[in-house]
Amino acid sequence: MALLIIGRYFAQSGRDLQYLEFPAVGLRENDIATIAKDDEYTMMLRSAEFKEGIEAALSFLRNRGFLFETGVNRYIPSPAGMYFLEKLIGVYQEKIEVDTQTKE
Repeated sequence: MALLIIGRYFAQSGRDLQYLEFPAVGLRENDIATIAKDDEYTMMLRSAEFKEGIEAALSFLRNRGFLFETGVNRYIPSPAGMYFLEKLIGVYQEKIEVDTQTKE
């Protein structure tokens, strides 16, 4: 759930998810602060048992090799993390296609 929240935030901020894996871009300190202040993301994190917020989620992902810290409060997903996000996007796109075909 933590990686999904990061991917969702990044995509909703108008950026292509592919840029999330570039060390020069990635998830930055201001992104983390924005996620921490957002009530919806806070609720999602709490429901995923990250009661301490985004910092706990980042630590969880980092400890399991899904996220790399590239500087102070700057992160990029590992290849496994990006694979997970790409799979989610693929499943979502397939669902949209099926829903569209069903309505026709």
